[in-house]
Amino acid sequence: MKKAQRMIALLHLLRGRRKRRARDLAEELGVSERTIYRDLADLGEALRGALYVDFDGEGYVLGGSVVLPPLRLTPEEVRTLKMAASLIPRGSPQGQRLRQAIAKVCAVAEAEEESPADEEIAIVTPMARDRVQWRTLHLLEEAIRERARLWVRYFSFQSGREEEHRFDPYALTFRRHAWYVVGYCREHRTEHVLRASRIRQARRTGEHFERPANFSLARFFAESWQVFRGKPVTVKVRFSARVAPLIEELEWHPSQRTKRERDGRLLFTARWPLSPEVVAWVLSWGADAEVLAPKALREEVASVARKLAAIYSRSH
Repeated sequence: MKKAQRMIALLHLLRGRRKRRARDLAEELGVSERTIYRDLADLGEALRGALYVDFDGEGYVLGGSVVLPPLRLTPEEVRTLKMAASLIPRGSPQGQRLRQAIAKVCAVAEAEEESPADEEIAIVTPMARDRVQWRTLHLLEEAIRERARLWVRYFSFQSGREEEHRFDPYALTFRRHAWYVVGYCREHRTEHVLRASRIRQARRTGEHFERPANFSLARFFAESWQVFRGKPVTVKVRFSARVAPLIEELEWHPSQRTKRERDGRLLFTARWPLSPEVVAWVLSWGADAEVLAPKALREEVASVARKLAAIYSRSH
């Protein structure tokens, strides 16, 4: 991004309602904090008397008034917006609203004509699609926004039966190919994660709730592998030299550590709660992965492997 484009983008960010620190501005514009401080000073000098950039303790704000040039999107920015929209299922309420928003932005922001090479970069969504009812997501969204308590009839995969809950929904998240709602279960008196597609029925109870002020979705899942939560343990897996590069090129979890051994194999260490997710992940690497610790995980993977061997040793 050229400096002139960056300065205009900085002005638009500063005139929004959200106050931003230099670190936030640097992250959004993809430059260093030092560059942001220099740009803020240049803005103050260039627009002296018409516009003031002030820091009020919480973030930078604009003072005075100035007519800003219309927001103009580059072809790359338009394509990026559309790629982001492609990640959300077309029939979902979020997908519909995002596509409507993109159309409005392109109409009023003087978006430059898109390059004909529209398929040069594509984001392919997973083959497995969540079969949640979109009216369920609508209800969850409204209940989260309005702090409305719900009565839900939920199919528990673990027990194999339907259960009734009075549920205070805190947040909605999409992970591991599915929508999940995080909230407080009144019956269990603890925070729970429900898979939205397993909600058979749901309705408002007429009651409202207060979400804990310190609740954070990021902190809630901080030590999870993907969805399952629990007490984290140190997991050690040795991967063959053949798949070691595949493991190294991804961040599977913030806690992970990797170390190459002399023979090219890779020692992978992380802290996760033991869950079926971890077992499935290890098994997905076949004979290229060996669990070293903990003992319980090694035994579970070995047990599944023996059952698989018994199935495939039979003639069909």
